Amino acid sequence: MPRTRALPGDASGQHPSRREQRHARPVERDADGEARVVSEREETHAERRGFFCVGSCARDEKYRMTAAAVLGSSNRATLHACDGGVARNIAQTLAHLGASVALCSAVGNDETGSGIFERLRSVGVNVLDIATHPVNTARCATMLDADGSLLVEAFVPGANPMPNVIADAMDLAATRYGTLVIDDNLEPQLLRALLHRQPFAAAALVTTGVTRAAALRELDLRRLTYGFFNRAEAAALLGVDPSAGGGELVQMLITRGLRCPVITDGERGVWSSPQNYPLRQPCKAAKAIVDVTGAGDALTATTLWALDAGCDLRTAIDIGITAATITIESLDTVAPDIHQHLRERCSPTLQLYAS
Repeated sequence: MPRTRALPGDASGQHPSRREQRHARPVERDADGEARVVSEREETHAERRGFFCVGSCARDEKYRMTAAAVLGSSNRATLHACDGGVARNIAQTLAHLGASVALCSAVGNDETGSGIFERLRSVGVNVLDIATHPVNTARCATMLDADGSLLVEAFVPGANPMPNVIADAMDLAATRYGTLVIDDNLEPQLLRALLHRQPFAAAALVTTGVTRAAALRELDLRRLTYGFFNRAEAAALLGVDPSAGGGELVQMLITRGLRCPVITDGERGVWSSPQNYPLRQPCKAAKAIVDVTGAGDALTATTLWALDAGCDLRTAIDIGITAATITIESLDTVAPDIHQHLRERCSPTLQLYAS
C-alpha cells in the first residue's frame, strides 16, 4: 500500500492520490470550458507541503475558580500562564505533529515577547518572520468556572505585524509551504487584501469571535479552501439568524464559495460536508475537563495536518476532534505531548493511511 507521512515515530510516505498526481499530469478547464494540462510548474506548486501561519501571538493568563463562580462577586481562583494566540497555537501544534511550519506575527519588545519567540523556535517553528515592536505583547485573560468551562475571555491587543511585512513574508513563504493558515485578528480590510493576492496552493481562515466574523461579511470566500468557525461565528459571517443549524450553515457557506467549511457546535460536535452533504461528527468524552481554551485551535491544526498527510475530510476531522479532547485535558493552551496521545488514541485510524 502507498505510504503517507504519519505522526513522529510512525511509518511515513504518500497517499495514493498524491502519488497518482505525480504520474498523471492534472487537467483543468478554463473559463470557456476548454481542457488544458496543468504545467509542471503549477503541479510543483500544488505539491508543496507544510504550513505558513499568519496572525496573533499572546500571553494567556487563565483564572480557574476554586468553586462555582458567583457573578457580581469576588471569587477565589488559581492562575496558570502560558503562551497563546490563535496563529501561534496552530503553528506550535503543527510543529509538535512534525509538520514544516512558519509563523508571521508580532510580539512586543518585552520579556514576554522574547520568551514566546524562543519557545516557538525550540519546538521547531520557523519564527524568522516574527517582528518585534516597541509596545507590549498582546495578552488574553480567560476566566474558567470550577468545572473548566469558559466564563468569559478578555483580549488585550498588543503588537500587530505590519502589512508590508506580511505581504513580503507571504510571497517568500509561498515558495516553500503549501497551505496558508490565517486568523482574523488582522484588520478586516488587510485580511481581505491578503487573501485576494495569496499565492498558496490552499488557504484556511480561522475566526476568533462573533464580532470579528461579522466584520468579514464582504469577504470573498472563493479565495479560501478551508474555513474553521464555531456556529455563532459562522452565522455572524453570513449575517443570518444565530439559531441556524450547523448543517444549514455549512450549506450556506458552500453556496458563498467556501469549498470546505468546518463548524464546531459545542458539545453537539463538528459539522462539515465531506461528500457534498452536511455531516455532524460527535465530540469525544474527555478523561477530565481541565481547560477548554485552545481546543478549537488543536482541532484546526490537526485536521489540516491530517488532510495534508492524505486523509479524507471525515477522517481528518475525527483525528482533529481527538486532538481537541486531548487539549481539554491539559492545563496548557497547546498540549505539549499531543503527538504522543494521538498515537495512542488514533493508531487504528492512522494505520489505514500507513503501510
